[in-house]
Amino acid sequence: ARRVGGLGAAVLAGFLLVLCPGWALWSLKARGGYLTAFACAHAAFFLALGRRRGTRARELGVDLLLGLLVGVVLLGNLLWLLPLGPYLARRSLHRPRPLESFAVQGAAALALALPLWFLGSARASADFQPSMVNVPDLASALLALPALLWTTLSGAYEMRQRIVHPWIEAGTSAWCAALLLALLAGLARRLRARRLAFHDLSSIGLLALLVLAIPTNVPRYLLPALDHGLWWVALEVAAWAGSQRRRWAWLAATCLPLALGSAGVFLTLARVSYLPVIALEAEQEERAWTELETTLRTRGIQHAYSTQHFIPWKLMLRTREEIRARSTKARDRDPAIVAEVDQAWRAGLPVALIVPVRERVRLAQLAGAGQEILVLGGRYALVCSPSERVLSELGFELTPAR
Repeated sequence: ARRVGGLGAAVLAGFLLVLCPGWALWSLKARGGYLTAFACAHAAFFLALGRRRGTRARELGVDLLLGLLVGVVLLGNLLWLLPLGPYLARRSLHRPRPLESFAVQGAAALALALPLWFLGSARASADFQPSMVNVPDLASALLALPALLWTTLSGAYEMRQRIVHPWIEAGTSAWCAALLLALLAGLARRLRARRLAFHDLSSIGLLALLVLAIPTNVPRYLLPALDHGLWWVALEVAAWAGSQRRRWAWLAATCLPLALGSAGVFLTLARVSYLPVIALEAEQEERAWTELETTLRTRGIQHAYSTQHFIPWKLMLRTREEIRARSTKARDRDPAIVAEVDQAWRAGLPVALIVPVRERVRLAQLAGAGQEILVLGGRYALVCSPSERVLSELGFELTPAR
C-alpha cells in the first residue's frame, strides 16, 4: 500500500484489516488455508508491484519466488488468485521477455503445488467438499448479493448461520458504506484522470465474477473480495485525505466511525457461542462445557461419540486430545480418530455419547428405561456405553472391526 498510495495508505490498510469485523473474527478461527493464502497472496502482491528493475538474473529470481508463492496460494485457497492474477500478468507483460516470466512463474507454482497436492490427497478424507464456484445464475445471484456481502462483512456467521443484533447491524452498516463509497470514488477518480489500468479493471471484473458465482450460503468465500475491497478503501481515503490541509486529522476522523462500528460488533460477538448453534449465550455454553469435561474425566472416559459435527473438535481442542471424539460419518478429517473411538467402544472401554439437550427425549427412547442419561448445563445430554442399536439409529457409520 505504501508503494502505491504512500505512508497514509499503508497505515490505513493495516488499520482496516485489523478492525474489519469480517476479517478480524475469521482470522481467529482454525482455518489455516485462508490465512496462508492471505499471507502469501499479499507477499506476491508486494513483489508484483515492485518498481525497481534489476538484472535479468534478479528478475528471474523474483519470478521464481512469485511462482512459489502462487503455488502455496493454490494449495491454501485458490480464490485469492482472482484478485492477484491481473497484477502478476501486468508485471510479466512489462518485462522484456514476458513469455520467460510467465514460464518461470508457472513452472515454480506447479513444481511446488502438484507434489504436495498428490501427497495430501492420498491421505485426505473427503468428508466435506463444498462446491466453491458455481455456474452463475445472474438473476438469483444479484438478488442474493446484498445479503451475502452484508453477512461476510459483519463476520457474525458460522457456516450458514448468522447473528442479528442492533450493534452488529450498525457496525456493519458503517463498513458497507465505506466500502461502497471508496469503490465508487476510486472508479470515478481513475476515469476522470484516464488512469484506469488494465490490471485495475480486470481485477475488479474477476472479483465481480467471484461474487456472482460462489454459492449464496458460504459467505467466507467472499473474503478475497473483502480483502481487495479494504485495499481500495485505504487507497481512496488516503488519496482524498492527502489533498486536505490536515491529512492525518482527516484520516483519523474518517476511521473513527469504522472503529466505533467494529467495537460494537466485537463486544457483541464476545458473548457468542458457536456450538451447537449460534447464540448469544457464551457464559451458559462455557458452564455446560466445563461440566461436560469434568464429568468425562471423573468417569474415566477418554472416547466419545456425538451427533453434532462440531462437538468432537471442540472437545478435543479443550482437552488437548486427551479425550478423543468422533461424529456420525465414518470418513472424517482424521480417519485415525474415528477408528480409535470405534475400537475403544468394541473393546468395552468407557465411551460416552453426547447429544444436544433437544435430542434427549429421543435418546431416552432409544436407550431404554434402565439407561442413565445425564443433562449437563442445560445444553447437552450424555449417556455412557451406548449400544450398537442406539448408535445405528442415530446414524453413526461404524468403521470395520480390526
